[in-house]
Amino acid sequence: MSSRYPQYYAVNGRPVKFVELADGGLEVLAWDYERSELVPSIEFLSQVSDPSKEVARMTEAEFDALLKKRREERRP
Repeated sequence: MSSRYPQYYAVNGRPVKFVELADGGLEVLAWDYERSELVPSIEFLSQVSDPSKEVARMTEAEFDALLKKRREERRP
């Protein structure tokens, strides 16, 4: 049986990833602009279905490209 996770999104341009945990739980990781990394951020669980947000479902390759872009934006 295959999992429906991971799932990849851009929420208002912010990379967001849903990952299934070993115990069956769900971890939501979102890009933290201050730290330049993905951090646990459960509030994005509801934002993915919020019609007021610009949300795009992504492939893993698209997500990786967006992460690369965000990391490059932080370089001096």
